Amino acid sequence: MRLPENNHLVRTCSATKVDEQKKPTIAAFFFRFDGDNWKDTDLSVHWLDFCQKDEEAKGGGVEEKLNAFRRVYAENSAKEESLRVPMMQIKKSHVFAVLNVRDIEAETIKCEGSEAEINLICQHQPQAGFEDVDPHSGITPTPGVDTWPKDADALNAPEHLAVAQYLLLRVCHDEVVGE
Repeated sequence: MRLPENNHLVRTCSATKVDEQKKPTIAAFFFRFDGDNWKDTDLSVHWLDFCQKDEEAKGGGVEEKLNAFRRVYAENSAKEESLRVPMMQIKKSHVFAVLNVRDIEAETIKCEGSEAEINLICQHQPQAGFEDVDPHSGITPTPGVDTWPKDADALNAPEHLAVAQYLLLRVCHDEVVGE
């Protein structure tokens, strides 16, 4: 399902993907490459507005949305393992980078050093069987990563760098998880 343009997504950035001021770097928005192929077809994020189950709580600012995400994560972590949604482990040293769907999808990305023009689509991508409780979503480039170079220098491909830089510049809020 494509996400509403007035909604927000959060990218959880590990401590190795932030600078000294605890701000996300371009590396926080890199797609994974295993040396032969792109491991990711989209960038993994969580849909903040999905976490606001209570109709009265819907909307609000980024802080309220992040608090709802924290609640969903904590509730999921407290469940018996067989009932948990598979989610990455969030640590206090991680940084939340928040992006607005409208800002992500607003423009066609022109890739310097390449003829490529890329659009991004934000979609809800829950784990099978967890559709009503899993906020996992993806930011998908079109054309997809299958059109990007797959050589030894793939992480420096113009398409990859352009998408990562574009997303970094659209972070509307960031904060350290443990603060």
